[in-house]
Amino acid sequence: MQDGTGTQAMALADDRPQMGMVAVSADQYGHIEALVRSEIQARTAVALARPRDLLGVRDRLLRDAARPGFAMSAEYGADGKFRRGGKMITGPSIRFAEAALRAMGNMVAQEQTIHDSDTEQTVRVSVADLETNTVVAQEVTYSKTVERRSVNSDDHDRILGQRTNSEGKTLYIVQASEVDLFAKRGALVARARRNLILNMLPGDIKDDAIAECRETRKKADRADPGGAAKKVADAFSVQCNVRPDDLAKYLGHPVDQCSPAELDELRGVFAAIRDGQTTWPEVMGNKDADEKKAADPLATARKAVADKVQGRGTKTAATPIQPHAEVVTASASDILRERWVKAAKMDRNDAIRWAAETCGVPADDEAIKAFWASEFTDAEQKALEAKLAEVATAGE
Repeated sequence: MQDGTGTQAMALADDRPQMGMVAVSADQYGHIEALVRSEIQARTAVALARPRDLLGVRDRLLRDAARPGFAMSAEYGADGKFRRGGKMITGPSIRFAEAALRAMGNMVAQEQTIHDSDTEQTVRVSVADLETNTVVAQEVTYSKTVERRSVNSDDHDRILGQRTNSEGKTLYIVQASEVDLFAKRGALVARARRNLILNMLPGDIKDDAIAECRETRKKADRADPGGAAKKVADAFSVQCNVRPDDLAKYLGHPVDQCSPAELDELRGVFAAIRDGQTTWPEVMGNKDADEKKAADPLATARKAVADKVQGRGTKTAATPIQPHAEVVTASASDILRERWVKAAKMDRNDAIRWAAETCGVPADDEAIKAFWASEFTDAEQKALEAKLAEVATAGE
């Protein structure tokens, strides 16, 4: 009940969870609420009076995309060339999303801390369309710690623990400083805001703008390939602390010998590092892992089988596995199939499944049928021949 002194408002304020945040008075709550309400009403009134024109949105974005400076940073993982964890990552960058927000107009992006403890913090990021009253939001939670490969004497008091990474190196878990937290929050919030903005942007407009960015990059590279390579190397050196020698190791040749496609790939990697998607050590680690897989015949065989199953490779029509099937042709694959079944000394279907397992085929009947009915790749033949030799040696 309101008693005229603000007692009820104070009670409500006291019931609200503080979550590590500074307490404010009832009068302050009322003032903030009134300020936010009036701001939203003013923005909405302007938005309704000046509704957006989607053709105008498209035109503004295409004009941005025609600028080489903007086009160079509009994508991370440009053209799908950059991989992380074995999967391709690609898409519009944070810079592109910021341009889209300006082009759309009548939209507002906000962030609010909703939880703050000694160990973690949660931020609610939202983007609202003032014309349609559509709001999309995402909560971002992050720990108040950072990982370092090495620590100095000033950090010893802030060490909370340690762990070993995938490379076998020790990483120290350190309590984050104010600067660390600011950078961590900024990167996570910016990526969440990017995703929310892109959810609001019409897909056809986004696709047209990205296509125009790629065309702008190609024109700039053709006009001055040497200057383009220099700008990419300078960006890596200044903003990512990655030297031209490091880039040469990644490419397999000096930066000034880059093809247009390689330049675009480097720009995508740069944007991914700048936006906090990855780090240079992780980029090189993934590249080394991919090279090792490419040098592994069994891994190559698995990829070839996956291509067959997904319809990307060359294969004949899959046929059901039939016990005691007769050999019709005398191809190398047919001969190898018969040798395999005889050497396996087991039921034919079991032998076929064992051959599929040897070549890394998924344990799926359709995949196994497709594998056994198709001509074997060179990698598959090598894997099966090696296993046959191993069986023969064991029999002796």
